[in-house]
Amino acid sequence: MIETTLHQAIKAHKVKILVVDDDQANLKAFEAILDGPDRMVMTARSGEEALRILLHDDVAAILLDVNMPGIDGYETARLIRAREKNRDTPIILVTAHRRDELDIEKGYALGAVDYLFRPVAATIVKAKVNCFVALAKHRTLMGQEERRDRRSGEHLALPQDTRVLIVDDDPALLEALPVSLQLRIPSLQMDLCESPQDAVERLGTFSYGAILADIKMPNQDGFALLREAQAHQPLTPVLLMTGHTEPSLTTRAIDAGAFACLQKPFQRDEVAAIIKRALELYSHRRRQTDLQRLLKPLVTQVTELENLGLVMAGEMDRTALPLDSMRLDKMKHLMQDILVLLQSESELVRQLAHVVRA
Repeated sequence: MIETTLHQAIKAHKVKILVVDDDQANLKAFEAILDGPDRMVMTARSGEEALRILLHDDVAAILLDVNMPGIDGYETARLIRAREKNRDTPIILVTAHRRDELDIEKGYALGAVDYLFRPVAATIVKAKVNCFVALAKHRTLMGQEERRDRRSGEHLALPQDTRVLIVDDDPALLEALPVSLQLRIPSLQMDLCESPQDAVERLGTFSYGAILADIKMPNQDGFALLREAQAHQPLTPVLLMTGHTEPSLTTRAIDAGAFACLQKPFQRDEVAAIIKRALELYSHRRRQTDLQRLLKPLVTQVTELENLGLVMAGEMDRTALPLDSMRLDKMKHLMQDILVLLQSESELVRQLAHVVRA
């Protein structure tokens, strides 16, 4: 069956993740956290070893320790980014330093997309890496054309109807954050709300590619808004924001289904990078939903054709009579309908047909 073929193609593809750390105990810990049937965790004890691995292996994400002897994490990130092949490979920097002790901007300037601060929470590591695994599998199934576009240096192509909703009761943030994001993502469209109640009304009217919501707001907190968004727009990633530093709040946010929990005050490049990833995930979810919707009539027609063929074959075995002309006509029409669907101008159907033929 076509539906089974699609799922088999998705499951058969193992995504590689590279963890780089000079401490063997840290490597073992990350292997235990990230292990899964759909991915292969590769490890390197130095920047030099990581660079050698990347010469012949494509990876969905790189977890890179900042503090290593010889080539440190920053220099390794720079060398990785210098290669055309790895220009867009997500790099997550891992460090034991506190956020206020670290030059965060330096990491993002060298091409990192995120930071992990030790001690790391397993749920947060899984949530961040699982996103990259899903995107890597999606790109593989959709062929090489999209990957070539990314390597050419093009910006993230946002769907025309993609908008971002920002919800916070702090007027200063609602004034500064959109300006910062507009500079980094010029095509981004944003709606601003000062209260969760206004945001809920907008959820019933507009579709959003991502939602940013403060956790601590009067009357209704960010977790309540997260639940509303999950009910009204389940494909949309929600990013929660907080000025509190307790790690349990971040863990609670991830466990509740938030795409990320952003710590105030923001690092501007960090927020833009995370929003880009959220928008890409939204686009990926929409495409998968459309593919599933398109599968339904196709699978129904193929099933009907298959059943009709079995019935006719059974009758021929029993009676040795010529095939019934009405059933032959019905089979012919079913096959024509399937061909029309597969030859449709819809890009999604063409991609589905490519997956089935493969």
